[in-house]
Amino acid sequence: MIIVGELINASRKKIKEAIDKADADYIKDIASKQAERGATYVDVNAGVYVGEEPEKLVWLVNTVQSVVEKPLALDSPDPKAIEAAMKAHNSSWGAPMLNSISMEKDRWAKLSPVIANTDMKVVALCMSDAGMPTTAVDRVKIADDLVEGLTKANIPLDNIYIDPLVQPVGTDYTFGIEFLKAVTEIKAKFQGLHIMCGLSNISFGLPERKFLNRIFMGQAILSGLDGAIIDPLDDGMMGTIAGAVALIGKDKGCRGYLKAFRAGLVTALVDPPPPSPYETPRRPSGGASLSRAPPSRPVPALSIPPAPPVPSLPRHPLAPPHPPSYVPPTPRPPLPPANTPSNPRVPPAEPPAGPPAGQPPRAFSRTANRANMQPSPDRPRQGGRGRSGRRSASPPPWTGRSPGNASPRNGTLGTSAASRRQSCRAAALPGLSKGSPDLWGSTLPRAAEGPAPRPPPPLTRPGRASGALCAISS
Repeated sequence: MIIVGELINASRKKIKEAIDKADADYIKDIASKQAERGATYVDVNAGVYVGEEPEKLVWLVNTVQSVVEKPLALDSPDPKAIEAAMKAHNSSWGAPMLNSISMEKDRWAKLSPVIANTDMKVVALCMSDAGMPTTAVDRVKIADDLVEGLTKANIPLDNIYIDPLVQPVGTDYTFGIEFLKAVTEIKAKFQGLHIMCGLSNISFGLPERKFLNRIFMGQAILSGLDGAIIDPLDDGMMGTIAGAVALIGKDKGCRGYLKAFRAGLVTALVDPPPPSPYETPRRPSGGASLSRAPPSRPVPALSIPPAPPVPSLPRHPLAPPHPPSYVPPTPRPPLPPANTPSNPRVPPAEPPAGPPAGQPPRAFSRTANRANMQPSPDRPRQGGRGRSGRRSASPPPWTGRSPGNASPRNGTLGTSAASRRQSCRAAALPGLSKGSPDLWGSTLPRAAEGPAPRPPPPLTRPGRASGALCAISS
């Protein structure tokens, strides 16, 4: 990528003042900085001095080349100034560059004889007497005429740099894409030809111009641009160029990109420095940048009260000692013992186990009917007959049965053998607790509340209830 540094231009106020005062140190400083930042050519322009341009341009050439060992770009439409600058130019560091020639008849007639049969690099503008082209087709047509005329003047294609002329997208939104199309078509039509432009005009009249210029530079490099007239001191732009060239496969080993990264150009693009406190952001209009105004009064320092001390937890025996300013926390008083006047905590009473006091356990028949198992409280209790015809004793007033096994038919307990056995166990063995063996050597599980009943003895004939009585006293 060929970079032409554009800062030494007499149209800039500070440069013109330095030329008027013959301040060579200021010009040398600007030139050396551009060369250090990667400029291939250093552009010199003295076009504002009408009638004095040859002398001023020669002074710029001598001043710049006294500190910079690089070829210069001679920027002038005056053939006399070009001829004088070519004589003063030191070509030991490379042939100079003419900036620029076009297909305008007057300009072509004056400059073409000066550059004919020389090894100068020529920047050729796609401009004719009809004005600036607006479409890619018009640019390609003018580029054909320029290449044909320059090759007839013995200028090789490698020394020709076509400038398709960038126009602001703020004027016409198609100017950007038409320029990119022209770059692609010209580059494909003329092998070995170079494309160069000054692309800062693309963002004219728009806010954040540097942002748009960097994006457009990457798009132009992808289309075939291989030269640019820019400010080399713009780290963001130089970082964009290094990254774009590496991504299109023209930076072997990414050496140029790594060099730009080590120089801080990529970091400046990704992480811009924080804004200065003297920058007052305003609404941009016409591409205006942020105005810098000193603050009207000093900003008072923030006063933050100290935070209150945080009580610490009990320290570990192996912990390091506290600092001298440590204040141990106040210990909490212990709780008073239970069942005292100050802390009357009484454990809950346990539910009674077994039947009410004064009622011994009674024997039950396994074949007792529902009326005997859950007698109604409002009628006398009567015994019943089982399958064997024996009359069982009257059931006790308390059975220990849960109403969950009641029959939906008459509100009493069910008549199944399992239900009767469970009722018998609940009434006859209320005192057994969980884990205690019963008469048959088995261990009963503990219920959620109250004692668990004992299991009945095994039946001799499975599936058939036995009429034996379970008379077990506690």
